[in-house]
Amino acid sequence: MSQHTAINCAGLALVLLACAAACGQIAGLTDDAYIAPAPSGINFGALPVIAVGGAAGYEGLIRFDLTTLPSGTVAADVARATLRLYAGQVDATGSINIYAADSAWAEATVTGTSAPGAATLVAGAVPLTTANAWLVVDVTSQVRAWFAGAANDGFLLVGSGGLAVFFDSKESLATSHTPLLEISLIGPQGATGPAGPAGAAGAIGAAGPAGNTGVAGTAGAAGPAGLAGATGPAGPTGLTGPAGATGPAGPQGPAGPSPAGATGATGAAGAVGATGLTGPAGAQGPAGLTGSTGPTGQQGPTGATGATGATGAAGPAGASGAAGPAGATGPTGNQGLAGLTGPVGPAGASGSSGAAGAPGILNNSGFGVLTVGNNPDASLDLSVYDADLTHGFFLINNTTLNPGVTILLPHASVTGRVIGLIETDPTTNGGDLEAYPQAGDTLYCFTPTSAATTVTNTSPAPGCSGYFYLRLISDGAHTWRLIDGL
Repeated sequence: MSQHTAINCAGLALVLLACAAACGQIAGLTDDAYIAPAPSGINFGALPVIAVGGAAGYEGLIRFDLTTLPSGTVAADVARATLRLYAGQVDATGSINIYAADSAWAEATVTGTSAPGAATLVAGAVPLTTANAWLVVDVTSQVRAWFAGAANDGFLLVGSGGLAVFFDSKESLATSHTPLLEISLIGPQGATGPAGPAGAAGAIGAAGPAGNTGVAGTAGAAGPAGLAGATGPAGPTGLTGPAGATGPAGPQGPAGPSPAGATGATGAAGAVGATGLTGPAGAQGPAGLTGSTGPTGQQGPTGATGATGATGAAGPAGASGAAGPAGATGPTGNQGLAGLTGPVGPAGASGSSGAAGAPGILNNSGFGVLTVGNNPDASLDLSVYDADLTHGFFLINNTTLNPGVTILLPHASVTGRVIGLIETDPTTNGGDLEAYPQAGDTLYCFTPTSAATTVTNTSPAPGCSGYFYLRLISDGAHTWRLIDGL
């Protein structure tokens, strides 16, 4: 059982910085199988497919190992969990219900009589209509429950609405499309990065238009008189005024002393006049340079995911309705699974020796060898009889056959029976190998890129063809299915 673990984070640098974004993990696949409902005691754990639905009502089982995730992971760390299943063949469309399994099981031993039942419904009525495509289902709630302490018994896959599908298992030889459980975890908050460099200074903007002249303010009160200034220099002599009219002659005064007296001091300056009106405002100066951009603030931490709410209590059961009239008898159902083999009876008396039969199958270390002449149907080259099924593989000596080897299969009456047909020399006579079912049986042939081909008789429809190898499986209900071929 191989376990696969991968980290899908986008970039090693983000991992080293413990990014706050969610990182994807792929849980290791440990077990995958399918079961036929009880009382079937057959184990299908080693087959390359996981069958779900169909006439037999098959159910699939898948389990993953969560210990491959980082140590210490808890339910609150799970951001999202996604289950991916590859539908390699869809015989009938419908829907699928995915449950948590309610008890332990193992791929190599689980059967219809020992299989777990359904516990919590994880995803219901998921439509499935397309073959050769992935089915993607959100299973976050169940994965969180497992990390919270619930027992991890894997998933139970149950078909509905007539679904019949074959998912690829990890044993598939044709593809590598194993079931996947992708889990996205929430990482811790990273450290704040350094501030970026300051940006270059921006260009100086153009000068704005001059503003409107403001309203003149009211005149202020007159200030106190200033100190008397120094006497200024004598001004120039003014022009001689016109001669005044001659007055009457006064009496002659006494003669003054000689010489004339000095000129008297200048009088005090008068009061300062009122302040004049304010002149208009000058033009606006140019805008200043733009300052550098400040550093970006650190991002706040991501809030924790809220806890899942509790499941509400179940309502009371309704009263039983009155019994309806008996319905008409339905159609006969499909043939049931083969019953368990009964105890061996006492040995009978020895019968008389019969006539010598045609050459049959020779034992060769677990292989059967098909030889010419053991087929009662002249239209085909060889036959594998029901009694020959003690072998799982048959070597076909085709060196003496005509070009192309045609083989009649045994009855498809044992559930899970696998047979392989291999030519000893694929280069002889073209190496063509072709299988046909018994009358009353059906053979489904398919390839990954084409629809199923149904073969129900030996002539004239062609059988399932391979170059030199075919491997087929029986469902126990008269149907062979081609597993692979070359």
